[in-house]
Amino acid sequence: MWLSVRRLVCRDVESRLRYTCVTSYNAVVHMTLRNNSIDLTELEMLDDNDEEPRQPHHDIVQLREAIVNHKRGSMGNLSIKFHYDNVRRVGSEVRNYHYTALDPKIEGPFTLGLVLPTSYGNNWIKAGDEINKLIEKNEPFDKYFQDKWKIHPNWVYCDYFHSSERKFENPEEKLLHFMEKIFSPDWEWREQYPASNFENISMDDFDRRECDRKPIDIDEFYCDKELMQLLFFDAKITHAFYNSTWNPTSEFEKRYVNQYNVSVSFLATQGGLSRWQHILDLAEGELQFGDVHNRSVEEVWYKRPVLYRNLNPQAFVFSVPFNSGDNDKLKITASHVIFVEDENNEAPGSVVGYEMLH
Repeated sequence: MWLSVRRLVCRDVESRLRYTCVTSYNAVVHMTLRNNSIDLTELEMLDDNDEEPRQPHHDIVQLREAIVNHKRGSMGNLSIKFHYDNVRRVGSEVRNYHYTALDPKIEGPFTLGLVLPTSYGNNWIKAGDEINKLIEKNEPFDKYFQDKWKIHPNWVYCDYFHSSERKFENPEEKLLHFMEKIFSPDWEWREQYPASNFENISMDDFDRRECDRKPIDIDEFYCDKELMQLLFFDAKITHAFYNSTWNPTSEFEKRYVNQYNVSVSFLATQGGLSRWQHILDLAEGELQFGDVHNRSVEEVWYKRPVLYRNLNPQAFVFSVPFNSGDNDKLKITASHVIFVEDENNEAPGSVVGYEMLH
């Protein structure tokens, strides 16, 4: 996502909001969280191999003009180059751009934009009330969260407003803490930003309403209900495969593991859940796979098969660490994306794979 005010564009480049743009009444924009201003034409690069460096394509110029002038509309099927893996790899995908002006009386002089990949960005998996199903069956809250599992360390599933006052060893401990609260009889879902009616009010009334707001109690918390439901859904359907030591499911898998020195079987889901099984014993001082690879959809071995699926939906994509060099104990991954299909709709649900010695 990105916000635009005249010539300035603020953009979230990592799928979760990391950039904050605050505008004062005189429309001067202040950037926070280690951000720099950058123009849209410097961010969106068409994959056409026709333009000279730093000469934006006319489609990008047209898109920029509409955004700067606070228009509402869409521009689709643009093949865009982008970087990932900390600017060490380059990808290309077809994207659709949607943009609209925000109400200047409420949100400020901004244009809000949303960019979606054409091949997998139009649908998502919406889980049912998986948590309530477990509660009705009187199941323990951590039934599907045993042994080796991690959640994305930067995603907020639940948290306290005064998070600095509570100490947890890791994101998993915090999650289990809130899961226990969710399964308590007096549980009530609370949002970080409850819906508010700011239409047709003046800026003075808005300021007055904000000033009259009561201080937030130290025990106040919030949860992303949809993300939590999706996480429980992911945990439920993957638990049976990763709740014990690894055992081959077929003779083919057994031969494959032995032939290619496979050391780890792993899985990551769009809900941020990662699971793994060590097939071979860890070497002295070697970290668990999940201690190194816990960012689910942001891992290289997750992104690459999703991007490659348009070319070959059956493929396993091999990923070699960027700094492999002359490492004679180099480990690589082979991963495959699983799409969930419903009639003519589909969405990426998870990526499965193996880690093996090169």
